[in-house]
Amino acid sequence: MLVRSAESFGEHGFGLWAVTEKGPGALIGFCGFWPSGEDGRGGELLYGITTPRWGEGLATEVAEAMVRHGFEDLGLDRIVAGADTENAASLRVMEKAGMIHDGRDLRNGKDLTYYALSREAFRRSLSDAPG
Repeated sequence: MLVRSAESFGEHGFGLWAVTEKGPGALIGFCGFWPSGEDGRGGELLYGITTPRWGEGLATEVAEAMVRHGFEDLGLDRIVAGADTENAASLRVMEKAGMIHDGRDLRNGKDLTYYALSREAFRRSLSDAPG
């Protein structure tokens, strides 16, 4: 995974980062993008937070920051994310990050639900935001 991430940073300018606590910097998860889409202009959002830290809003904070980074800094055209359909908490994280339901699929015997967001929809959400 580390080798693939390093290669992705070299080739696409993005990969996976460690999520650490403030202060001592204990590792509590990961986040980042894998290349997505045939033209390489999309990213698949990946994130995970260690079980003892679930329920603190960290996954949402990470996902929101990654969506903003993907569109504003990396210039991605589209961001997708998926999770096991029964993982309601992860699906809610995608919704809170502004992503829109994009379908379901059965892969490797798993029922997966996907969310996506285009750069255009992201920009619209910023202009529609209060303040």
